[in-house]
Amino acid sequence: MKNLILIISILLIPVILFSGWEVQREPSPHQVHFQGIDFVDSLHGWVVGGRYHMTPVYYGGYTGRPWTFQRGVIGKTPDGGASWGITEIDSSICFYDVQFLDTLRGWVVGNSRYGSDWYGLILKTQDGGDTWEKDSFPVNSNKSFVAVDFVDTLNGWVTGDTKLLHTIDGGINWEIIPFSYGGDLEFVSPSEGWGIVIGVIYHTTDAGTTWSFQFNPSSMDIKSLSFLDSLRGFGVGTKDTLIFTTTGGDTWSVRGMNTGNLPYYDVIFLDTLMGYACGECGVVVKTTDGGVTWERMWVGTNSRLMSISVKDDKVWSCGEWTTLSHSSGSGWEFQLPWSNWLRGVQFLDSLNGWIAGEGGMVLHTTDGGDSWEVKELSESDEFRDIGVRDSLTVFAVGRDKNDQPLMWRTTDVGNSWEKVSIGGPFIRAIEFVDTLYGWTGGIDGDCVRIYRTTDGGNSWNVIANVDSFVTEFHDFDFVDRNRGWFVEAHGYSKETSGTIWVTTDGGVSWDWQQTTFNKPLYGISMWDSLIGCSCGKDVLLWTTNGGVGLGWNKEDTAG
Repeated sequence: MKNLILIISILLIPVILFSGWEVQREPSPHQVHFQGIDFVDSLHGWVVGGRYHMTPVYYGGYTGRPWTFQRGVIGKTPDGGASWGITEIDSSICFYDVQFLDTLRGWVVGNSRYGSDWYGLILKTQDGGDTWEKDSFPVNSNKSFVAVDFVDTLNGWVTGDTKLLHTIDGGINWEIIPFSYGGDLEFVSPSEGWGIVIGVIYHTTDAGTTWSFQFNPSSMDIKSLSFLDSLRGFGVGTKDTLIFTTTGGDTWSVRGMNTGNLPYYDVIFLDTLMGYACGECGVVVKTTDGGVTWERMWVGTNSRLMSISVKDDKVWSCGEWTTLSHSSGSGWEFQLPWSNWLRGVQFLDSLNGWIAGEGGMVLHTTDGGDSWEVKELSESDEFRDIGVRDSLTVFAVGRDKNDQPLMWRTTDVGNSWEKVSIGGPFIRAIEFVDTLYGWTGGIDGDCVRIYRTTDGGNSWNVIANVDSFVTEFHDFDFVDRNRGWFVEAHGYSKETSGTIWVTTDGGVSWDWQQTTFNKPLYGISMWDSLIGCSCGKDVLLWTTNGGVGLGWNKEDTAG
């Protein structure tokens, strides 16, 4: 039997993991994609991005969720990420980069809107981000600014879609330098720096007035550069490849990183040996030998990571789907209230609980959720539910990267895991009522296929194919070996409706329970054979008679 509050939180939204649980009544369509992060010491840091809005759109049989940026977001922490203050700039659309020189002075760049048009935006603060003022710059300079780089309090550069801006007075005045679409900027002095134009590296020795071509790797687009001085620099890009120079870019060498053929979006080197990079699928890698070998670090997400910052022994990385993590050498933790998609939860008692989610992630707590141990079983797997048989044995179910059914099992409290072979459809739910009896199931065509075990999960047998035109089976709950319920999101008409089904013979046969609403359902939790709740899109249902007749009552939760 699952905790309903946790079902609402986990099945529908990314969940906070940094300080316990935060309960939300429904998933907010407004989330944040972080684009840049910068720390000036181990305590003071800033992160920027854009809050976006996702709107379901129906495409002739497929419901998509396109998103658009709505408002720029700036986050600030005074304690290494233990707490964050968030500022949203109404007129902005998104911020793409941030740089601070110390705990007081910093800049963020991005874009804003005027009517239906976009234009570049530069904001400056002199009080650590408590207040922000707009820098003046020539009109029609850019539709958007994507990178900022200051080498001291006076000399700085901002690049955008068509031009480069340069200041020698700390942003009081900016001059336009014609420059094609710019990406990352890396200056080592008021005169010398490097820039990226559509994956190609250019070099300047006159503060950006003129640029000379340096390097165009045919097999990759360069996304980020990190220079230690005027001679030694590194770069990463769209392939699993590191480029480096010891001659100021006159010559470049290419070296494979051998970390999974994933693109990288940011790189930072602290010296000639120690470096970090972040990129696609929640990947953060570390080298201690100048890039000869790389160690992949598990950060607890498969979201795209866009930026990385390192100070002292701490590392922070931020990216899409509002992910923000940091490491102090002993592991990673989420610090802002957004993380990876988590799908299933079950607690054995008030202290011991389990969560499963995307990226093959399983979390375990022994203190009621105050702290969590994270395991990545397989980054390409997607878990939809988790079933706790007893204090030692747990099952995680879902699908693999080929949409095949997936079941993992541990018999030693998660210390080791093994795959369990089970045929049939993509598995969406699993439930145990004791150490022997359990059920799992998923969608197979237009029916729900139900499996049952009577030997604690050693073997699973098909006991029912509920031919109900169900298209989105999501969850079920049993109160004993005979009586159980399941819910789905699309009913007989395959429209956005929900249905509840009940069994009294252990899942062999199922009957449809009449409901008087038209909302998809995602979770169900029964306290006993009479009292229970079900949740879905903008709706909460409850029953006191096991759902008999019109026994399900509705409470809308929209807004």
